Amino acid sequence: MHIQYSSCLFALLLAACSRNETVGPELSQPVETMTSTEYAVLFAVIDSLYDPTTVTQIVVQDSTTPEIYAYNLDSVLTTTLGYVRQTIPSLGVEAAGDFKTKNLVSSIVRDSASLHPKSRLLNTAIAWHILRGDSGWSWNAFSLMYPGAHGFLSVGRVGIDKNGSQALAYVGSHPGSRSGAGFYFVLSFENGKWKVVGRALASVS
Repeated sequence: MHIQYSSCLFALLLAACSRNETVGPELSQPVETMTSTEYAVLFAVIDSLYDPTTVTQIVVQDSTTPEIYAYNLDSVLTTTLGYVRQTIPSLGVEAAGDFKTKNLVSSIVRDSASLHPKSRLLNTAIAWHILRGDSGWSWNAFSLMYPGAHGFLSVGRVGIDKNGSQALAYVGSHPGSRSGAGFYFVLSFENGKWKVVGRALASVS
């Protein structure tokens, strides 16, 4: 009986993702897509989080969501970025300001290959069903759909200073039920590559 239930749920998940169907909560409509530089920054962050010899696939939500469902989003981001700047003093005003401006709205994540060669996209509405534990949605079903994945990630748009030398990125990690954490990363562009130079824990659940 349990196997039949899981198989049916797996089929539902697969069908919804293949149609890019929004079957979940009311979400803000993603508007802009990220730039190639933002993908390069997120690639550097994601690559630093995983051991390439053990991970088989990295699942990422298909729209940006840093604090995106919080009330008074402008105020929340201002407060959070103030904390991040205190934690990582090297973070400049320009990169932080650009991050805030970009993340006042949700944006589409289109190019999974640019995020990481092993990344795959997960419909955001389905991600929220799983996180909330809605009836008919479970981590077991997720594991069937994405075998070998260590949960999934959510990302924000990347703040970049005017010189293109510093970036601020957000990555939320959702490894399973009753657990999760969000991190802000500061990166520096050195010798033609983005390098993580600072990290601040933003939230734990």
